[in-house]
Order: sequence, then structure tokens, then C-alpha cells
Amino acid sequence: MQAVQVTHYNREHWVALTDVPEPQVGPDDVLVEVKAAGVNPVDVNFATGVMCPILPTKPPFTLGNEVAGTILSLGANVTNFTVGQAVYARLPHDQMGAFAERVAIAASAIAPIPAGFTFEQAAAVPLTALTAYQALTEELSLQPGDQLFLPGGAGGLGMFAIPFARKLGLRVTTSASPHNAERLKALGAEQVLDYHTTDFANVLHDFDAVIDTQGRAAIPDELKILRRHGTLVSLSALPDWKFAGQHGYSLPRQFIFGAAGLGLDLQASRQHKQYRFMLMHPDGAQLGRISDWLTELHLTPVVTATYSLAQTQAALDRVAAHQTAGKVVITL
Repeated sequence: MQAVQVTHYNREHWVALTDVPEPQVGPDDVLVEVKAAGVNPVDVNFATGVMCPILPTKPPFTLGNEVAGTILSLGANVTNFTVGQAVYARLPHDQMGAFAERVAIAASAIAPIPAGFTFEQAAAVPLTALTAYQALTEELSLQPGDQLFLPGGAGGLGMFAIPFARKLGLRVTTSASPHNAERLKALGAEQVLDYHTTDFANVLHDFDAVIDTQGRAAIPDELKILRRHGTLVSLSALPDWKFAGQHGYSLPRQFIFGAAGLGLDLQASRQHKQYRFMLMHPDGAQLGRISDWLTELHLTPVVTATYSLAQTQAALDRVAAHQTAGKVVITL
């Protein structure tokens, strides 16, 4: 079958369309015919090797982390899905390979696609929606009425994090360009700051939590606006020793991550606040609940560009250049 592979790590995130063996389907897996696959910054990071310290992957490997398609066959132990069923998933790391004609996926990672969604729309959901869901329900311990700041809310995460947070009763503030303000308020943001003219660190205070999407340079200002004992969850800064220990990394790697994140941990602890780094994990049961939330909240992801499997390089280039506000999807 045809698949898009990373043959070697490289700064230009070059990939190659090539013939590869059919996926091996284990007893707890399903074989899925890929109809659509989401393209994300993490795919670029896998191709360049940036993700290697956190999720080691040896080239050559097939790229692609989120998928929508139909089930072709079931492993011997799989009883809760049927052949021909339309499903979607964020692939487990050891089964990465959505940019291909077919992929084997652990049944525990998949869920039926939301009612009324196209395959392209479904493929745009798993990674960012699971990230938002897990940040809010696993990493943070917030109560209705608590205040959450999400910088850069017009990005892909905000599409899900803002309405999910509102569903949980949180008060959400975000930052964005003025032309996105009304859309973000419609999603549930209570306040939208114009990041061109307003420094959030000078106007916000006593927030219960921040979900960081901006990286290490933004951490000092994000910590500043938290109340005492507030929590900052970062998706894009540095892992630390807590993250390494919780995810079962080897002692040498725990030491490396601990050293990398030590400065951020110290910044937070000196202010009696908490810094956490998170990495989303696949979870079919959670994705099923997300499907229900999408239906209840009338949420549909925006797909702004589609490419064929043979055009995957162009799709990665577009994502790497941050040339689109919506989702880029590979269609088969």
C-alpha cells in the first residue's frame, strides 16, 4: 500500500510517498481504511526530529497522528465495533501512520465519528479536542465559576477548549485579533483581549488557571496573572521531572527533563503556583464523550484546505508556515 514516510530527520520536514507492507492487525486492533487524516504542527515536529526526545521514533516511519475512516477488519478480541463502521482516532504513538491507505489502530483509541460529520471534519477533531478535554479534566482541578485564561484563542485549540470550558462552568478569557472577537465570544469566551494593543499581564490577575500555547517566553507573564496556588498547564514549553516521572521515562531521561524544566518549576514555586507540562494521550472513551459534546454544543471544525496523499509535502509546508487558521486535512 502507499504511505507517506519520514526517511530521515531533516529541518525541511521532507517526506516521501512510498510503498510499504500492509499493517499488522493485533487481537485488540482494528484495520481502518483511511478516508481523511488531519495535518498538525506535531507532524512537522516528528519529521524534523523535534519530538524525538519526548516520543522517540526511528526513521523510516509513516507519518500522521489523527484519522477518520471505515473499519475493514477486527482483531479477535474486538467486540464493540463492526466492519464498515465509520470511526475516528488520535493514533497511539506506536501505531502512528495516518498518512497511508490503511492503518491498524488499538480499538481502545477509536470512537464512532460524530453524527452528521464528514470524514474530513471528523479527522480535524481528535488531537486538539482530546488536548482540550484532558487539559481541563485531567491536568486542572477547577470548579464552576473559576477563571481560565487561554492565550491565542483563535487557534485550533480554542475551537474546543473555550466551549468545553464553558460547558464545565468556567469563566474564560482569551486573546486574539479583533476580527476574531465575536466568533470567540460565540464559542463562550467571556472576555477577548486584543493582543495587538493589550498586554494581558498588565490587566489580568487572580486567575485560577492558564493553558499555555505560546511557549517558554510567555511563561513569566502567564504565571504573573495566576492567583496563589493557581496552575499553569503548558502544551508547548518544556517538560519537567513531574512529567517524566508520571509517564514512566527512564531515570536518565527523567534527569534530562528535570534539568530542562527546572527553571520553570522554580519560577512557579517561588510564587506559590504550579507549572505542569502535558502531552495528550489517545483515549477512545474520551473521544466518544467528545462526540456527544460536539453534538450538544453544535460544534463543527473548520477545514480550510484539503490535499491528496501525494500532496502531503505541500500540506506539511502549509502547516509549518502557519498559513491557515483552520484545519488542513489529507483526503483519500
